Amino acid sequence: MKIDRKDARTGKSWVGLGLALGCMTLLALPLMAADPEPAAANAGAAGPATAGAAAATTEPAGAANAASAGSEAAKQEPPKPEVLYREGLEAIKVNDLVASVGLFRSAAVAGHVPSMVKLAEALDRSGENESALEWFEKAAKAGNPEGALGLGQLLISGGYGSERVKEGVDWIRKAADQRFGPAMVILSGVISSKRFVDQPDQGAALKLLNDAADMGYLPAMKELVKVYSNGALGQKVDPVMVRTLESKIQKAVVATGAKP
Repeated sequence: MKIDRKDARTGKSWVGLGLALGCMTLLALPLMAADPEPAAANAGAAGPATAGAAAATTEPAGAANAASAGSEAAKQEPPKPEVLYREGLEAIKVNDLVASVGLFRSAAVAGHVPSMVKLAEALDRSGENESALEWFEKAAKAGNPEGALGLGQLLISGGYGSERVKEGVDWIRKAADQRFGPAMVILSGVISSKRFVDQPDQGAALKLLNDAADMGYLPAMKELVKVYSNGALGQKVDPVMVRTLESKIQKAVVATGAKP
């Protein structure tokens, strides 16, 4: 077969082009092997960084939500009975009876015994004797001497029947047995009078006053001054004892800063 020169040149051109392309392919193979799947590598590198950034963004938000929830819970927590009690005492200082009753009632309902006593006293002053009696009784049954004394005084004041007068004396006695000065002085007057007991006991009444005075209770000392000034409770008038007691009172006033 005879091939002219033109065809020969054309054939040589195709062969040369094929060789050139083959060489380029061979040169590119090492480069492709050295950097397999660059897109996947880039995605892998970006993935952890993106996830970390997302986690970093999510964690503060979660912490903020938890803090917000805790703050809301703290806002909703009711005041403690002790706090209400102190606020009630402050209300009394400014003669705000309505506010004090509300504060003491909230604390008393929560079981705060001193608030029961203060609530009962406030109710008693406002003429709500039945409610006062109820709260004094709750405090008394909880072992509070002030509650027992308040209950006893209400019961012996009349209007509840003779049987309740006797019960009132018993409650006052229970308060005095706890060495509660006010109860000791009041019981002294109660048991020395036929109005409250069938057989008055002046000796026991005098002992209660002396015991309370020895505790440093000023009203008891003042009652003893009356006893020895007037010759009460079976005692003779004794000016020396009166002066002695008055001297003790003055010293106690100076020591405690109390009103004479």
